[in-house]
Amino acid sequence: MGRPTIDFDNLTFREKGEDRILMDYPFKQLIGIESRLQRTIKKKEDKIQQWKESIKAQIQSINKEIMGIKYDLRNVRVAINEKSKEFDFAKYTILRNGKYIRAKIRIMGRVRWVHIGSAAEWGSKSDKELYEVCKEKLSSHFTQNR
Repeated sequence: MGRPTIDFDNLTFREKGEDRILMDYPFKQLIGIESRLQRTIKKKEDKIQQWKESIKAQIQSINKEIMGIKYDLRNVRVAINEKSKEFDFAKYTILRNGKYIRAKIRIMGRVRWVHIGSAAEWGSKSDKELYEVCKEKLSSHFTQNR
């Protein structure tokens, strides 16, 4: 049994698109062919490595873009969340000062003042009616169809 025999007469290598029989070449030429094939393999591996590095740089660039887009998306979601909040009556403070009636509400981390109107016109109205006016004015600024 043992090791299968090698058919040396049919050993070939591919050169210039053709299969060549190795036993037709002298020893020194086979050494030259071996070193040429090794250089070719090394060049191909280096080319693959360059491609990997260029792809890696492209992947890093795309990942940076994705991170920026995710940051922008988070900011947009925060703004949408803040602008879509329901403004209930407890969040308003109605201020009736001498000439004017205003409402104060904290939105998006800042205090917002809503001018309702003059005390002569709105002074006799209830807080519920003033709340509806404030809600209408704010909803036209922050959301649609409120």
